[in-house]
Amino acid sequence: MFHVVSDVNTTADAVNRDLASIQNWAFQWKMSFNPDPTKQAKEVIFSAKRQKQQHPPLIFNDHQIVADSSHKHLGLILDETLTFAEHVQEASLKAKRSIEIIHFLSRYVPRNVLDQMYKLYVRPHLDYGDVTYHEQSMSHSRKLESTQYKAALAVSGAWKGTSMERLLEELGWGR
Repeated sequence: MFHVVSDVNTTADAVNRDLASIQNWAFQWKMSFNPDPTKQAKEVIFSAKRQKQQHPPLIFNDHQIVADSSHKHLGLILDETLTFAEHVQEASLKAKRSIEIIHFLSRYVPRNVLDQMYKLYVRPHLDYGDVTYHEQSMSHSRKLESTQYKAALAVSGAWKGTSMERLLEELGWGR
């Protein structure tokens, strides 16, 4: 059952009791969570508040849980304000690395191979998690579109300044 508690100390006490129960259950069933000391539990408080509220420490596996500003979960980076800026930045960087390889290989392999390389090694980075942040920020969309434009230039061999719409249409990538 879920109860709303306005006192941070009461909430922290309840969470610590729950974490202790989980730890006892794990011990009873001979399981361990985060056995590697370098990979201990972390907390991210998702909030739009500018002023972060301090709370008592949370303890799990006899270690204090460290506060962090973001967490990668299933490949999607969730930051504390849920702007997804860090995720888009990382996706763009990964895609750009593959685009550099495509650009290098563009002198040696046919266009259809470059197109397949784009679809295998660039596009997944640009699309992954898109449904979670697509409508949230135009700057994210512009960054990803800019990365896709660079890929289109590398695959097609077109010059910088070529119309993005016409280039995407010619390649059959669409929007």
